[in-house]
Amino acid sequence: MIAPTAELHEAFGRPHVTPLPAIWDAGRLHGGLDVVVEGVAVRVTEQARLGELAALWKSKLDWDFGVGDDAFRDADGRTGLVYAIRPDKVLSFGKGPYTQNRYRFA
Repeated sequence: MIAPTAELHEAFGRPHVTPLPAIWDAGRLHGGLDVVVEGVAVRVTEQARLGELAALWKSKLDWDFGVGDDAFRDADGRTGLVYAIRPDKVLSFGKGPYTQNRYRFA
């Protein structure tokens, strides 16, 4: 997930960010969706893994990210922190017609 520089916190004190598109790989969500994902997030800092994820973003979304010391870098030199999330629960909300779903992971 490319995390924004500023972190917002929801009413229950849990971190809340607006993530960018996600890649599912190795049983974990890397990135984000227009859904609420509850689970454990671990920052990805290993250069080899960041390189693999950057290649996935390129192949699936045609987004170019370079790999810095411990994060993604874009063409303008900005840093994007990357997190791997093992989801426990995902809440999704549809529009037109309005729907909602809950998914639990074992």
